Amino acid sequence: MSNLLRLNSNGPRRPLRIAAELEREMPGMIREIAQLDSNIILTVTAVKVSDDLSMAQVFFSILGPTDKFFETERLLNKLRGKFRTAIAKRFVMRQHPDVRFTYDEIPAKAARIEELLKQARGGETE
Repeated sequence: MSNLLRLNSNGPRRPLRIAAELEREMPGMIREIAQLDSNIILTVTAVKVSDDLSMAQVFFSILGPTDKFFETERLLNKLRGKFRTAIAKRFVMRQHPDVRFTYDEIPAKAARIEELLKQARGGETE
């Protein structure tokens, strides 16, 4: 049993398994469907699936031009229907979740904090 499944041992396990599978498959689907600029590296950071399997929220971060994240989020959400179709082709399920994409600011904030800590350490040693 994976760590993801152990997190929510009291609740339904199927949404967690589907979220884990979507997290593995979503980068390939994004490459196929969205065809982003070559200078944008998109990483899927997490996927959350509702208990009734009707909604999947995909969190992503971008390595590259930071001014492109809103544009990328808008593009991915505009292509939601194509992502749902791709999920229907890859997963055998009665109901396929509606996909929503959300830019995950945590990796960018963590990098900024790390940068500030390095500057603070550098200032103390001099």
